[in-house]
Amino acid sequence: MTARLFLTGPVGCGKTTMLRTALGEAVGRAGGFVTERIYDGDGAPAGFELMRTAELAKAPALRCGRRFLSFGGGAPRHDDSVFTEYAVKILRESAAAPFAVLDEFGGFELTLPDFEAALYDFLASGLPTIGVLKAIPSAKKLGERLGLWEELHRRALRLEAALAADPDTAVLRTTGRYDEAAKAAVSEWVRNFADK
Repeated sequence: MTARLFLTGPVGCGKTTMLRTALGEAVGRAGGFVTERIYDGDGAPAGFELMRTAELAKAPALRCGRRFLSFGGGAPRHDDSVFTEYAVKILRESAAAPFAVLDEFGGFELTLPDFEAALYDFLASGLPTIGVLKAIPSAKKLGERLGLWEELHRRALRLEAALAADPDTAVLRTTGRYDEAAKAAVSEWVRNFADK
């Protein structure tokens, strides 16, 4: 079993649900970060927030996140400081955790040099980590909307190559909630690294 396991696949196929279900209460001890979709009063997607993984152990109304992407009123707007400051801080603090969750990474934040450097440092640390890696087709849609696709594509390919070259990292392509092989791999990772 590799110390780092990342799921990748189509948007909305249940990767995040699979991870959170398998982790259960252990998520409260995790380092790392998660992203949450935010909805407006009418139930339409309004953007995304980033928060510490351990926030998931709290009731939804008590969770504290920072919005990094906002929809509505034209082109999406992004706040790079959420990644260049807040996410970088979270990655550095995660060294003290028994394991980490990154759900998800591999999007426009890769175009931010401070975040990208902190991510590579984190991945080289050896901390057991499970998470969701944004699939390149999904990254492409957002990258094009933000006018960042060319740079993002180059960096996403570099990240995929680095992960593939690491013998202690596995990237599992999945179709999601009905993928029994992915469920088994996630459950085994949780038993080995998060249930201690």
